[in-house]
Amino acid sequence: MHEVLTLDGGVEVNHSLGAGQDWSQGSVPASGAASGTRLALFAPDLEPPRTARGGLGLFHTFNGGLRLGVSGSFRRTEALLRRIDLNRLLVPSGTDQDGRPLFGDLRIVSGVLLADPASNRRFPGFESVWALNADGWSEYRGVTASVDAPLWQGGSLSLSYTWSETTDNWVGAAQGGALARVVPELPVEGWDESRSDFDVPHRLSALVMLPLPFPWGGEVTGLYTLRSDLPFTPRVAAGLDANGDGSPFNDVAFVPSSGGGIEALAQEWDCLARGLGGFAERNGCRGDPVHTLNVRLSLGLPRVGGVAGALVVDGLNLTDADMGVRDDNLLLLRSGVVKATPTGVEVPYRVNPGFGGWVFRGDTGRMVRVGIRIGGGQ
Repeated sequence: MHEVLTLDGGVEVNHSLGAGQDWSQGSVPASGAASGTRLALFAPDLEPPRTARGGLGLFHTFNGGLRLGVSGSFRRTEALLRRIDLNRLLVPSGTDQDGRPLFGDLRIVSGVLLADPASNRRFPGFESVWALNADGWSEYRGVTASVDAPLWQGGSLSLSYTWSETTDNWVGAAQGGALARVVPELPVEGWDESRSDFDVPHRLSALVMLPLPFPWGGEVTGLYTLRSDLPFTPRVAAGLDANGDGSPFNDVAFVPSSGGGIEALAQEWDCLARGLGGFAERNGCRGDPVHTLNVRLSLGLPRVGGVAGALVVDGLNLTDADMGVRDDNLLLLRSGVVKATPTGVEVPYRVNPGFGGWVFRGDTGRMVRVGIRIGGGQ
């Protein structure tokens, strides 16, 4: 709503492509420049998102306290907002060497790949016309099996495993910024209707609690979890507009069949091995599963003034789980110029040897926490 109210034609955007630009006077050189207003509007089929949910579970408790369960759930969400730029060219103006449709005349300036701003707009008076369509959907299905069992001397064990699948056509939903959510136009039918940015197919947790035979009581508790890593799509480096549609954050990489070090990366990443010689599968890459282990030791202390206390020692993330943001840039720009060839426009790309590595780590590292808990007991 904010975007539609703000971008109602009152914002003017200037684009200029080339070297030696001078913006100090607040104006754009006439040569190679384009300017226009930015507009956003709701599509006629706008409606609030709606979700249908269903679930079924079967549980049984045996003599002795053993409890087994299995459950399934399903969710379907409709009317998620997706965007399309109505001011982009209706049909491609050409293709690159990999068959990628192009919507403008590509150029390289100071290491940046983008389209000439005067070549990829339908209506010269507008810079962009964002139509927000309620045609997005998301679907989830999952099955969970669980076991709860008593252990000796009042201990307990809880195990849970979930298999799930999440699909949608909500491209770029996990990324920040509107331009990352523009659907790339690829010569692959149904590319955008596939694995979701939020798909986590495997989740396992094990919780164990054992009492300790100390005079004032105590217990040790351990929680182990395992989950699939979040998926990601190999792409042309962020900041490069490989297809000239105006978005430098949505271009899927074409996986070379050989050369440039792709063979070594394909041995490490199955998603690249499956996609050699074609456009990368949406969210086809996934890192190793994420393991976490947390342990708590609680030791009862003598009562002071009739108030119970306990010494608590927590070991958090003892496995030092790898979490954070991965480098999903498969293709980088090398020095050179964009050339026109009989088979299409040739853009000088090179393979990123650091593909799949960590851009930055987001985990907390191993941590030990010591404290005293007062009260809470009889």
